[in-house]
Amino acid sequence: RMKRLAAFCYCLRNAEGRFYLSCRKVGTLFDLHHQDAHLWLKALEDMGLLWAVQRGSHKSNKATEYQYISTDTTAGLPPAKDL
Repeated sequence: RMKRLAAFCYCLRNAEGRFYLSCRKVGTLFDLHHQDAHLWLKALEDMGLLWAVQRGSHKSNKATEYQYISTDTTAGLPPAKDL
């Protein structure tokens, strides 16, 4: 399921590679507790696939803004604007 989350993040990105996503939304979509979803997103950051541009929080009612980092695994895929 982690690969599906990575693919989902790839699809969410805009032309600059950025997107907003909360761990609670990931939890809902992937049938996870929001704390586990946070760990999944953190794992994608640790792998160098995502970078948290600005952290959101449940208290502020804002999702985290992420930057999708291009890797060799995305070579040959269409640019975000074509999705």
